[in-house]
Amino acid sequence: MKTKHEPITEFIDNYQNEKTKNNYLTSLSHFLKFVSYTNQTGEYSDINKLAKRYLQKIRIGKHDYKKDLGAFASKLSKKYASTTANLYLRSTIMWLTDNGYTINRRELQRIYTRLPKPIPIENGIELKRKVFRELYYYFPEDVQTLLLVMLASGMRLGEALLLNIDDVIWNKERAEIHIRAEITKTKKARTAYLTAEACESLIEYLNGRMDSCEKLFTISYSRAQAV
Repeated sequence: MKTKHEPITEFIDNYQNEKTKNNYLTSLSHFLKFVSYTNQTGEYSDINKLAKRYLQKIRIGKHDYKKDLGAFASKLSKKYASTTANLYLRSTIMWLTDNGYTINRRELQRIYTRLPKPIPIENGIELKRKVFRELYYYFPEDVQTLLLVMLASGMRLGEALLLNIDDVIWNKERAEIHIRAEITKTKKARTAYLTAEACESLIEYLNGRMDSCEKLFTISYSRAQAV
């Protein structure tokens, strides 16, 4: 498998949101310095050089990327909170997959069990917008999208998780969400509108999905509450 000329830059350039780019760059910097056993400057400070060197070592059998991910997850669990650890690990897995190194579902489950367990937030706690923004970029990407859609539309968590993909109407000046009567608490249908930020995030999320599920979000209720 041919190594990309700039493996990190080419991966990050797939995304438009600057915060997303910065999150991925930070995550991959942590991983590559971990597997390279370095915090040095100079040549080792060039993240693309570290990435090329690492991918070449995988190709010739000097590194087992699945074992590296497991070890990285263990390190993250000792140093970071659940949301940050999840972000760093998920970003690394996405980058490896983009370079042709995949991981099956069972192996992923084993790796993710090494991360710290999320601490549920008690119901009734209302986050202020400023605090939400500070925490937002540490959430997994699918949860980020869910939260943006909920904030833009005013939907409850239960309503959002019961939406289908075809409940979203795109051929309007502003994207609309048809909230069906049977999934609302009041049993009355209503229409909600998404902000440009929520639309961009939702499109990016849906484009990255590999499943054929009709649900708009494939997140479980318990996981959404825990995060």
